[in-house]
Amino acid sequence: MKKSLCRYQYSDIWATMSLIHEASLKIRNRELMKYGISAEQAGILFVLAVLDHRPTIAEIARYYLREPNSTSGTVNRMVKHGLIKKDRDAERKNVWRLSLTDKGLQLYHCIRNRESLGRIMSLLSEEEEKQLASSLNKLLSKVTQELGVKSRLPMPSTRLERYL
Repeated sequence: MKKSLCRYQYSDIWATMSLIHEASLKIRNRELMKYGISAEQAGILFVLAVLDHRPTIAEIARYYLREPNSTSGTVNRMVKHGLIKKDRDAERKNVWRLSLTDKGLQLYHCIRNRESLGRIMSLLSEEEEKQLASSLNKLLSKVTQELGVKSRLPMPSTRLERYL
């Protein structure tokens, strides 16, 4: 039978997850600084590189559980820097489809090896990694359900093999 945690222990778990996220983001941003992009921009490059279709800004926002307007601002900055391009959807003229430019694809190949993440995750055994991934996926399913998110793009790593 599952032992019930006290409410403050749940808060400690969530606080720890938040601290890990914030610290990891800072480390990743430092790693990406030499390329002149943020972790958020690197994430968009990653998604565009591995998806089998040209997503919309709304799809990217849904993937990251963000608002389309904040994702749109990041996308527009990336367009200005020549990393991605926006093309009107052939059928729906008010929809923009995103794709990598040659410059964006080149940058993606430079940044796709997440050395900082490898250093951090090396602390865990293979079994601990599997257990962590399983637990985090369960929590992600629950929070997206709580948010009323009907569908999300699949994790890009499910299509990653063709790019390695």
